[in-house]
Amino acid sequence: MKEEKALTRAELIAVLEEVGVATKDDVKKAVYKTVSEATDAIIGGMEGMDESVRKEIRATSDAIDTRLSGIEIELRGLKNDIDGLHAELSDSASRKELNELKTRVAKYHPLS
Repeated sequence: MKEEKALTRAELIAVLEEVGVATKDDVKKAVYKTVSEATDAIIGGMEGMDESVRKEIRATSDAIDTRLSGIEIELRGLKNDIDGLHAELSDSASRKELNELKTRVAKYHPLS
C-alpha cells in the first residue's frame, strides 16, 4: 500500500475551495449580504409606509381644517346673534338700576 501523507491546513483549505465547500469567511460574507439586502428591503418598505401615512395625515388634517372653518363661521353668526340680543335687551334697566330709581323716587315723592 501506498503511504498517505497528511495534508497541511493550507492544502486542506485549497482542496475544499476546489470542491466548492464554503469557508467560514464565505459564510460570513453570505450572511452579511443577506442581512444587508433584508435591511434595505425593510427600510424601503417603511419609507413607502411612511409616505402613505403622511398622505393619510394630510387628508385628515384637511378634513379637520374644513370642519373647523365651518364651525368658526357658525360661531361668528351665533356671536352676532348674541350681541344683537344683548343690544336689544340693554335698552331696559337692570334690576339694580330699577331698585336705585325706586329708592330715589320714594325719597322725593313718598306715597304716604
